[in-house]
Amino acid sequence: MVKATAEVTLSQLEQVADGSRKGVLVSTNPEGLKVEVTYNGLAEAPSEADTYNVEAGIVEENYQGSVEGVLALEEIETGIGCDEEYIVVFLNPVSKELTIDIKYEMNSRIYLFDMLGRRRLEKVLTSERTVLNLQHQPAGIYVLVIENERGNVLKQVKVRKEKLLTII
Repeated sequence: MVKATAEVTLSQLEQVADGSRKGVLVSTNPEGLKVEVTYNGLAEAPSEADTYNVEAGIVEENYQGSVEGVLALEEIETGIGCDEEYIVVFLNPVSKELTIDIKYEMNSRIYLFDMLGRRRLEKVLTSERTVLNLQHQPAGIYVLVIENERGNVLKQVKVRKEKLLTII
């Protein structure tokens, strides 16, 4: 018997790791089909901050279909860790402006990457304080990379961009 092909869709692929298990949402078309989901080959949803390969496949007698994706469980930094005297990044989460204070490393470069690895922003730091306008970036998880002029990574910070609310 030939199985009909059904569409499988994954959502909630970017979540914050808070210690509880975080699974993706799976929908099918037609709706309500039984689907098995694995995370790095395991059936149990993960709880630790990391990225996980997700595979979802329909397990029905009359339908077939599958999809793959990547679940990113992010541990959000709210500021700076061990080098708090040297580089400070705030406010995080951000909706409009992200401020970077850096001492002693003028001509450093900053890059902002989305979770697909696409560079969304690049800027040279020429003063101790730099304010990035992120209001036109879509909501999501980003990685901010700060490199010195020799190309050495000084700091990486996961940045959570929230939707900008407009009050009228």
